[in-house]
Amino acid sequence: MRLRRRIKQIYIRVINIFIRYSIFLLFPIKRIDMKNKKKIIISTEDKTALLLLQYMANDLDIKHEDKLSLQYFNRIMRGDYDVTKSKSLEFIIDVFNMWYPITKLLDLKSGLDVVVFKKKDEKKLIICIDGTDMSKGRIEVGDIKTNIKIYFNMLFNRPMSVGIKQLTQSYGIIKNILSKYKGYDIVVTGFSLGGFLAQNVCVKFGLKNGIFFNSFDYRYKQIEYSPICKSYIIINDVIGRFGKGMCPKYAFIQHRVDINRLSFKYHSLYNFFEFFFERENIIGIKY
Repeated sequence: MRLRRRIKQIYIRVINIFIRYSIFLLFPIKRIDMKNKKKIIISTEDKTALLLLQYMANDLDIKHEDKLSLQYFNRIMRGDYDVTKSKSLEFIIDVFNMWYPITKLLDLKSGLDVVVFKKKDEKKLIICIDGTDMSKGRIEVGDIKTNIKIYFNMLFNRPMSVGIKQLTQSYGIIKNILSKYKGYDIVVTGFSLGGFLAQNVCVKFGLKNGIFFNSFDYRYKQIEYSPICKSYIIINDVIGRFGKGMCPKYAFIQHRVDINRLSFKYHSLYNFFEFFFERENIIGIKY
């Protein structure tokens, strides 16, 4: 039984990898003009969204004002970023002290992973939607099936809602949140596949405040364009460079890397921390 399940997981993963690469043959990515360089302003709200996404993506259970929890945070960052030495350490600790989860949904069958955070003593919510989970050698079959369905919807120019359970589940969660927390400031954020779901949620319910990271962007026909939302990408990330979503894209440029040399190694959330918390006067490309 275990062997059969493992074979099925490997089979689905191979299909997913095939789709990832073939999609860019069918839908070519345009080269970026370096003339569009400009200073990128990152707000405290954007930084908070990134931290909370990392929090939920790694199932963190951070005890407030606990140094051990920050050491654990460092371990899941795989040495790419040392939180304890950050210029923004005080801000990072404040975020973990001021925001706490009020609603969690992890559907192992469909792959949807959503956590809703509330700010203490304020009417503010941040809804975080995770991307495809292949962490710790684990394969979320539901996520990969969702990616495959998105691919075929694109291929045949069908509405994205067709056959995508994660999307209909996301709609249900947001509908409940909006009815329960009327009058709250709500931000929807997501990474990769989660960014795609977050953008669709914003469109569905007319939410203007969205923050997306290396999001898979695809607009079925024409949707309302929102200049308030932000889609942050690492310029060399294959997924982030693809498509045109509901809002402007802000691309961060890695040092000494050809901006049109694309790779999946720039896809992880870890890649954003240096730009968000260490660098000043960040110059990127808006397009």
